[in-house]
Amino acid sequence: MSYFARRQGRDWRRRRPVSSGWVLESLEGRKLLSSVAGETAAPVGSSQVQVPTMTVLQASTNAAESAQDVTLVAIVQNANKKIPVNAGKVKFVLDSPTHSVLAQIRINKSGEAGLTTAKLIKTGTYQIEADYVPPSSRFATSKSAPVIITVSPLSATGFRVTPEIRHGHLNEPLTFTVTALSGRNELDTDYTGTVDLSSPTDSWTVFPKGVYESLAIQAPSPQTTGLASFTNKEYTFTPADDGSHTFVGGVTFQKGGAEVVKVTQANDKKVHGEATISIS
Repeated sequence: MSYFARRQGRDWRRRRPVSSGWVLESLEGRKLLSSVAGETAAPVGSSQVQVPTMTVLQASTNAAESAQDVTLVAIVQNANKKIPVNAGKVKFVLDSPTHSVLAQIRINKSGEAGLTTAKLIKTGTYQIEADYVPPSSRFATSKSAPVIITVSPLSATGFRVTPEIRHGHLNEPLTFTVTALSGRNELDTDYTGTVDLSSPTDSWTVFPKGVYESLAIQAPSPQTTGLASFTNKEYTFTPADDGSHTFVGGVTFQKGGAEVVKVTQANDKKVHGEATISIS
């Protein structure tokens, strides 16, 4: 079916292809506009009608310490929910204090792209945005509103763990002191972070049954848990600590040998310290 119409002194002809959409042509047969599968497109040489997109950027934190991991997630959406944005890339762009591209990540089927970075090293304020780069002209480009991340100096670069005694006994509570250290291995009196306490050696080493049979020795009793127990598995330093805290009777070992007390900063596992205590 076709029909003619006159608009503003010009003749137009509209044709309807079989069930696949429609095409608008001039009387001269020049293609002006078409619609296929619900998407409208202009012919080559004219302005393309693109699917509009919107990019949203989220950050795991807006206040980080120097070189701490920060996770950025960009979500690309469009107004027409029937046409999901599931192709293309996102450029994570650092706008200030300097301009650079942190990374370029492909979006997944949900229209999301994620980046975890530790490149925010210098202290100061950073402004980051996400730029959507479509794979073709089908979708329009879009930029997110910037996120602002303030980076402060690393509150501690390590910990010194000092046992009250270097030789202890089974089931005997032992006292130790944890000291937060700055970049020059000096006491960090301003430290108010949270630490995790653990003992990497608090389990038996159990070999396969065949090993004991070949050596004609008896296998040990079933492995037990809690071979090192702490009065506090986690502790948050207070300003009154001045960067150093003593855990009185803080750990008890139920296993002999060279046992380890390890202290790790809760939000950055790279910041840690440990000490070895001989238990008999």
